[in-house]
Amino acid sequence: MTETITNMDKRTKRIHKETMFSVLSALLTQFPLNYLILWLCIERFGITSPEALSVISVIFLTISAYIRVFYTRLYFSKRYEN
Repeated sequence: MTETITNMDKRTKRIHKETMFSVLSALLTQFPLNYLILWLCIERFGITSPEALSVISVIFLTISAYIRVFYTRLYFSKRYEN
């Protein structure tokens, strides 16, 4: 890692921006979604098994992550087309 932040090329800066956007959007969407999923499962449906909660959470979080990353990539690919 000989490059520093000050002398990165444009491509590397774009990759960092996209990565930062992806990570922050995950934090803002996945945490509340996970809380909602757990609340629904435990309080509304009475599911308390750790295995069932894990499987249900992973399914919903994976679907939402796929959609989020797809639209992030779509946005950044259109934004930086040459």
